[in-house]
Amino acid sequence: MWVSSAGAQPPDSCNFEELTQSCAAFSADGPQKIVLADGSYFPNVVAISKLETDENYLFSLSRKIASTEKNRPEYLRLKQKLVSLVGEVSDQKVDGKFKYFLVENFTDFFEFLFFKQSLYGLNFEVPWPIEKPIGTKSISQKELAARVVASFTREQLTQMESIFREMKALQAFSAKRVSIDSVNDIKKNISTQQEGHISKLFEFAKMRLVNLISVGKPSSEISSTEQALIRKVQTVKLNSINKLAPQLFVRCIDNFPNGFYSNVDHSVSLCPISYFLPDVTLIYLLTHELAHSIGPCLSQFGTYEIRSDRLVNLGQSLLGGNPRELTKDPNRAVLFGKILEINQMTNVTAYQFPLFSSNSAMNYFIDKKVLRSEIPGVESLKYPFKKVLDCLSSKQGFRGIDANEIRKLASEVSSSRAKYREPSFDRATDERQIVDALSAYPGCISPEKESQLDEAMSDWFAAKVLGDYLSGNFLKTQNERLAMVAILAGEVCWKRHQAKSHPNLSNLEILEQLSREQLWNGDAHPASKMRIEKIIFGEPNIRNALGCVPQRDLACER
Repeated sequence: MWVSSAGAQPPDSCNFEELTQSCAAFSADGPQKIVLADGSYFPNVVAISKLETDENYLFSLSRKIASTEKNRPEYLRLKQKLVSLVGEVSDQKVDGKFKYFLVENFTDFFEFLFFKQSLYGLNFEVPWPIEKPIGTKSISQKELAARVVASFTREQLTQMESIFREMKALQAFSAKRVSIDSVNDIKKNISTQQEGHISKLFEFAKMRLVNLISVGKPSSEISSTEQALIRKVQTVKLNSINKLAPQLFVRCIDNFPNGFYSNVDHSVSLCPISYFLPDVTLIYLLTHELAHSIGPCLSQFGTYEIRSDRLVNLGQSLLGGNPRELTKDPNRAVLFGKILEINQMTNVTAYQFPLFSSNSAMNYFIDKKVLRSEIPGVESLKYPFKKVLDCLSSKQGFRGIDANEIRKLASEVSSSRAKYREPSFDRATDERQIVDALSAYPGCISPEKESQLDEAMSDWFAAKVLGDYLSGNFLKTQNERLAMVAILAGEVCWKRHQAKSHPNLSNLEILEQLSREQLWNGDAHPASKMRIEKIIFGEPNIRNALGCVPQRDLACER
């Protein structure tokens, strides 16, 4: 264990507050990037969020966006409409210099005047006075608004507001383009060496996950369920940076590190910014996403090959004269559409077809040899890591799906339905259908609070693999220690900063925060601080790398 030259023990890095210095490590006034010695970095999301609320930054960004819009036909049309509207006002009431200023600075000016009440005490530099400017002057919002309202009719101001809203909508689209351009700029800077390095880390994560499943047993002793999970991990592919699906690319435009497992094409993808993360962050992120393929929900579904040639032949047959084969079973028609959609992206999929459709519809496409099962799903009761799941739920407090809550919900819903359904409505049957649907694939669906066990299980796998990666190593610097939990810790500190930024809340703001907290509480992702302290810091090898006292009782084990 590390000891300083003075003989003192280091602070307990396996405590969130100590590790992040109660979030001082993510200082709002600090740099946007926290850089390690090797040049890798992770974002300081608190500093970034502060910048994104800074008036000067927003004004500069607004100017940049406006400059990209000014020559677009849609924007020019609105600008001409504004010129005509302002031109209706006599020059005696509003001088031409002020009219020109108004047109050229319209969205910023109008927003300041009527939509930024928090800036009521601030000023705006304008030609002044309106009727005959003798120069520019800094005028308060209150005085400026009064003069503009007096100089334009109510109808003219209403038309201006309509133009303003249309221009802001165009700017919103432009802002999205600016964000996408920013992501593309990052993507261009990713070298083939970086992609190769990520691939090596990905293969390491796969190998260590396989070892976790097999527990080092010879192949003859590995159970069929373990074999299915091993094969599923081994067949997950890592998408190259140029193959990031459009729907995932859009989720990367905030330039925050993220990764995704998609069961549609049985792959893991990383946002471009993630390629610059430190290795310890990447190992955790890659393994977490990989592990979703064998988590308590998706492990219940295997992989399928979609035979494109058979799919085409079946489609031609159905269109050519046998449409009733689909229409007599609505599930077949829906499933046919889903298979066609997936086949446009891949011919090997881990999509949860049995949850999406009926067994009879599935068998129809299997019999037609359109779908071929490659890796079987694992029945929930036979899940090899059920002991870990039980520990994460009962001992660590991560939310699962409670059978009693399901029955209670089914009873409440059926009771409500009985008040408007026909007299023959059978509550008992209705309740049983609800319970059966929610219990069919545990952990996959919930009408209210999502089960957190899938995310917690992915964290457990990721902590184990990261522990293996760090075995025998020691994280020497504060930033190296922080990098290990950078993504989760950053989110906690960001939420803290947001809460501190608005100390005096109106009742409406309190209720809005309450709604947001309820959404967070019902989310499948557990609280990030809980994930760090109960799962990551419970892994012995990670504790050793951080220089912490061993506490094996914290960890859930298979």
